[in-house]
Parts: sequence; C-alpha cells; structure tokens
Amino acid sequence: MAIETYDELYDKGMEYYRNQQYAEALDVLTREGDRFPEDAPMVLYLRSCMAVRVGQPDMALDLMEESLDKGYWYGEEVMRQSPSFQSLQGLPRFERMVEICKDRHAAGANPVLFTFEPEEGCPPEKPCPLLIALHGNGSHAQPSIQAWRSIVSDGWMLAAPQSSQAVGVRAFMWDNQEIALAEIKEHYSQLCAQYTIDTGNVVIAGFSMGGETALRASLSGTIPVRGFILLGPGGPTINTPDAWLPLIEEAKARNLRGYILLGEQDDSIPQDEIRTLAGLLNDNGIPCELEMVPGIAHEYPRDFAPYAARALAFVRQG
Repeated sequence: MAIETYDELYDKGMEYYRNQQYAEALDVLTREGDRFPEDAPMVLYLRSCMAVRVGQPDMALDLMEESLDKGYWYGEEVMRQSPSFQSLQGLPRFERMVEICKDRHAAGANPVLFTFEPEEGCPPEKPCPLLIALHGNGSHAQPSIQAWRSIVSDGWMLAAPQSSQAVGVRAFMWDNQEIALAEIKEHYSQLCAQYTIDTGNVVIAGFSMGGETALRASLSGTIPVRGFILLGPGGPTINTPDAWLPLIEEAKARNLRGYILLGEQDDSIPQDEIRTLAGLLNDNGIPCELEMVPGIAHEYPRDFAPYAARALAFVRQG
C-alpha cells in the first residue's frame, strides 16, 4: 500500500516495530519521512529509536542532533524513559542533548485556544452552538482544527484547545487529567465571556487521549455539555470500562448523549473495551452510538464532514 499520509507512515512504522522488524521500520521512516515536514520532530525521534534497535547508536545520536539543530526538542520524560534510549543514557553526547531539551522546555508551555467563528459571527440575538475539539496525545491543535472546520459553515463556533503539557515541539499531552480538565474549564469560561454561546448546545469532542479527556469532562460535569463525540478514544481508563461506572452514575441525570467513531483497521486501541464502554453508557441512560469507519486506522477520515454531521445530529437529538 502506498503511503499517502503521516498517519499511514506512523502506522506502518509501528507495525514493523511491534513485529521487531526494526530495519524495515528504519527504512520506511527514512525513505518516506521527508514528505511530511510538519511531523519532522516525531519522524526524527522514531528514526533515532529504530537506529538504536538495529545497533547503530551513533546514527541515533546524529539524528537527535539533527532534530535539535532544527530547533526541535523533547521532554525529559521522553529522553529518559523511551525504551530505545536506555543504552544512550550517560553518554556525553546524549546528556548534552538532554540538557538542551530541558532548557527549551523550561521556556514554558502555556495552554492555547484556537477559535473559529461562523462568517456572520455570534450575535446576541443568535448565539452560536459550540464544539470544543481536543487533539490527541503527542499532537497539537492543528489536526483538530482541520478535521472539524466544516462545521463552522453550519453556524458552529469551533474551539480547539492545545494542552500545556508539552513533551516536545508541537507535541502536547493530556496525561495529567487534573490539569487538562482545569484548562478546559478555563477555556470554556473565556469562550462564554468573549462570545455569545448557546450554552444549551455545547459539545466536546476528542481524538485518541483527547477522546478519553472529552469523555471525562462530559461525565464529570467539568463543563456543561449536551454530549460528546469520540474518535478512536484511547487512554488508561478506556482500557478498563468498569472504571467509568462511578462517573456514569453521576452523569445519568444530565441528559447526555454520545457518539463514538472507530477505524475498522485501528489496532492501537482496545476496540472490545470501547464497545463495552458504549454498552455501559447505553445501559445507564446515556444514549451512545458506535460507528465503524471503513478503511482507516488510528486517524481522522479524510472526508470527515459527513461523520461530523451525523455525530452532531445524534448528540443534539432529544
């Protein structure tokens, strides 16, 4: 299969990695990686990991230096805890790079919110419905913006938060859920202060770990939402559906609705557990539709607009 997107490249590299075909992973990442300059930090990191795996530590260090020379950086957790980097710990070249990354990280990462209004704005006489779209772990807000942009022409206000939990340049996480929920709550307050929002029509969506975060924000009442839309939800609690039951019980009376989209070829997330979670939601009075998306793995469908429209229509019923 020809590789057309970065997500396809990543999936192919990870397939080789899981099968311990490290040379093949290094080859495909090297051959195809330059086609995706916006994802260069991750491509260089993955190539460096595979270089270690094939017994070429000097190549791995060269690739990391190339990345830093381009202005990129990686969080200390990535540098210290990546399994492929364990043999590099203590090497003078590697330790110098760790310090450079720490200095760049110390410059700080703040939560950022990107917003898009409908062409006619959100006048007081016609408040805008609001969709808050959360990026996946290790990513940034831009993919969420591009995926959901079509809804703006239908009168929706689109807000795409970018987490403050940086693990590298253009790479942000939602792992600390306490921080994540506090940021989402603050973003929502700012949106309501700046724009005329239809507070009865607020939906939160998320991809991958952004999906787990969106679900938690909905069920916990972090912000008042009509419902949630999850695309390929992943994360530690997604793996254990029963762990959601206390929050589901708490959310029963709020008339929430949910919609989950799963790529048929997505083997990076626990699909059986997600089906169980959807069943628990439905069994406990939170209607939740589950739609399988043919031909994709852990990614947004290329033509996401019809999926977005169906999901929003379901969530806004009732």
